[in-house]
Amino acid sequence: MEKITMLQKELSRSYPDPLKIPKKNPTLVYRWVRNTPESISMAEAKGYEVANSDTVRAAGLKPSADGSARYGDLILMVEPASHHSEHQKIKEELRKKRREAMRHGVRRERGMRVPGTSVTETIKEE
Repeated sequence: MEKITMLQKELSRSYPDPLKIPKKNPTLVYRWVRNTPESISMAEAKGYEVANSDTVRAAGLKPSADGSARYGDLILMVEPASHHSEHQKIKEELRKKRREAMRHGVRRERGMRVPGTSVTETIKEE
């Protein structure tokens, strides 16, 4: 009986999330990225940039020595919300085009090869 109540107490506790951003700016989209050159360059290609010290302080976090926000091997990156929503619309349009192509039996140039056919052939659904 004692063990169950101790377990219930432990499960009911709430622990602070160290990756939570306390004061989010609604005009920015935040993302924690691994602090490797590859991960940072991939995020920068999507429109993110490493958060500077002013952005970090405004978000309620403590900046590191170089002015960015870091936690372990993660670094905080930001992107303007308007830019982010444009990317989301483009991604959704691309998803719709892919679904429509699959519905009509058109195979993509890469992947999904059917044995005995060339990659660019179309397959009729019947």
